[in-house]
Amino acid sequence: HIFEEVVYVLSGQGETLVWQNDKPKQSFAWQEGGLFSVPLNAWHQYRNTGKSPARLVGVTSAPVVLDLYHNSDFVFHNDFDFADRYNSEEGYFHRSRYFRYEGLKGVNPDDLVSIETSHVQDIRKLDLKLFPRGEGNSYAFLQMADNVIAPHIAAWEVGVYSKAHRHGPGSIIIIIEGKGHSLVWNGDVYYSKGKPHHRVDWQVGSMFVPPLYYFHQHFNTGNSPGRYVAIAWVGRKYRVDGLGTETHVQPVTHIREGGNQIDYEDEDPLVRRMFDEELKKSGVKSRMPPVKYRDPYGA
Repeated sequence: HIFEEVVYVLSGQGETLVWQNDKPKQSFAWQEGGLFSVPLNAWHQYRNTGKSPARLVGVTSAPVVLDLYHNSDFVFHNDFDFADRYNSEEGYFHRSRYFRYEGLKGVNPDDLVSIETSHVQDIRKLDLKLFPRGEGNSYAFLQMADNVIAPHIAAWEVGVYSKAHRHGPGSIIIIIEGKGHSLVWNGDVYYSKGKPHHRVDWQVGSMFVPPLYYFHQHFNTGNSPGRYVAIAWVGRKYRVDGLGTETHVQPVTHIREGGNQIDYEDEDPLVRRMFDEELKKSGVKSRMPPVKYRDPYGA
């Protein structure tokens, strides 16, 4: 098929066989926690090699592609080889490299973990770097199989939460470690004044999608680190601004400074009170720095 797909392994183990028309077949093994992408329009077949069921979840560009061409035969029965993306190269699914991702305004590329690959054996063990999304927040950015849709992995240390932020549509979040909640709201900087506003409780295996340009804020309230993978039209190498890339690469600064996030000093005081209450239930001590609130609309 001529739509892209990024797959996360929820449970089980297996392998995927990949080939292009009359070219040599290749395979790679996967396990729980793995993340991979089969190159565009390559034939592929999944095999469960374990003794228990395997569960995979895939995020694709199928809705946009099908809407664009409105011809399923063209999308699913197209023999074109995208050889510029994948040409049956030896070892293709077993290699990765760091690259310089310069797409985030105001962030030094040397301070980022940016990896180009088609397969990560276990993203729960992937090394991340601290990122200016909040106290104890760390990230890694992936470019997979030369796709336009791309994942990033984010993690929170125990007793911390991220700053609220917003961006374009279609960012699909899958929780892979930890327990907590996220606040999602529209409009006002203050969560309690958002119309509408929602709380999403999550655990390992939860999946949710913040609506278009809604603020969302993630809270790790458990007694172990939290981690998620988010997959969206962010285009590490290939930007598609009309599908939201431009909103994902806004400066990681306050909205009044042209960025896409809310500083702790400007957030609704209610959100920290909610966080502290949940920590007490878990017997966890807050590691958040003291905050002095200010007028979020001030100069």
